[in-house]
Amino acid sequence: MPIDPRLAALGYSPVGAAQLGRKKRLFISMEGAPATGKTDFLKRCPPPQVCIDFDRGMEGVAEYDIWGNEIVHKFIDMPDLDIGGILPTQAELQIARNSYTEFKDLMHKTFVALDSIGGGTLSIETGGAAYAIAQIARFGQLGKIGEVPIGAWDPMKAEFERIFLEYSNYAGVNLLVTHRQGSKYGGMVGEKDLKGYKEMAHLAQVHLWFQKVYRRNAVGVVQRNAKGGEEFDLVRKVVKCRQRLSLEGAEFPVVFLDDEMQESVGGDFETIAAAVFPETSREDWFAA
Repeated sequence: MPIDPRLAALGYSPVGAAQLGRKKRLFISMEGAPATGKTDFLKRCPPPQVCIDFDRGMEGVAEYDIWGNEIVHKFIDMPDLDIGGILPTQAELQIARNSYTEFKDLMHKTFVALDSIGGGTLSIETGGAAYAIAQIARFGQLGKIGEVPIGAWDPMKAEFERIFLEYSNYAGVNLLVTHRQGSKYGGMVGEKDLKGYKEMAHLAQVHLWFQKVYRRNAVGVVQRNAKGGEEFDLVRKVVKCRQRLSLEGAEFPVVFLDDEMQESVGGDFETIAAAVFPETSREDWFAA
């Protein structure tokens, strides 16, 4: 049904790719321990694959690329963070403010650039690092309950969210935000959760948990391969999916095709995209 002209005159527009004539796109938030395939996931996304890199952990992964894709990335400086109650020095505070300004500007310009060339994928590694510099830039420290006025949090969070939600203005530009995991505050021993801005899991269309599941024998001992390494499987579990609620809890395993665990199928962008948008095909996401 076309929009009523009286509503259109007020600036309202239809919601949905069909009405807007846009290509499908995905905003994926992901969490996981190190070496669970978060960076590798980016290599299978629609190119060009662009990474704003706070983590500087790309090199050891990107060099093993059998798919003919090349990730381009740009480092953002990180100050020494508040550890054990030590506040940032003035120099570190200035680094955080400069880096946060650079990050916001770079996000916008990268969205525009990718849109101008017909789409692609922008990844942020990591979302937790971006949130850390946002807090230091705004509050002069990593914010803690009681140390930062309650009323200061909402404007800061709203600004931070807008940086990422700009993706919705562009056709065919996919957004990935990775997060590390850590011990869950108040949780059971061994229980993990996302470290950083936890609301990112709700902003994204899909939030994935990248798991490493060890293979165990009948008595629970981890099996080892011929080289003595521990055997495991990588699984992507859907924690939240605003786009398709029936997917919540679904698991997508990665199937390795070689002993070096470099070549694999499944658990990649194409797999997730097909599950979230089953009416689409690979051609809808990847240019010929």
